[in-house]
Amino acid sequence: MTRPTVEFTPVEGALATHLTATRGVECATETREDEPRFILLIGLGSTRNGPATEQSMITFLCSAPTKAEAEHLARDVRADIHALSELAGRPVYEIQDVGGPASDPDPDSGAPAYRYTALITTRLIERTAP
Repeated sequence: MTRPTVEFTPVEGALATHLTATRGVECATETREDEPRFILLIGLGSTRNGPATEQSMITFLCSAPTKAEAEHLARDVRADIHALSELAGRPVYEIQDVGGPASDPDPDSGAPAYRYTALITTRLIERTAP
């Protein structure tokens, strides 16, 4: 017996859209040097941990003009992520903190930033025939 083909959750894009709406801060999956406050989402991969679920690991690099603002932004992002019940139209079953928030200034400029990493478990959806 073959299992149905599933669609994996587009986690990075869905989170960027969600956080831009809730935080009012530019979110991107590529570095934004023209923005003083932004959230960079870095996808670290995912695993299918059951027939119907996927775990995605995402790092959020929160930058702001001051260290205090960057830390506050990272803590707000953490709260927003833990409040998720749905992502891209799929149920969110569990959020686990993997690391942070922790200070992680830009290595070249020294600009303030905080890093937070989470493991997000979402439901897979069966792919419909084309």
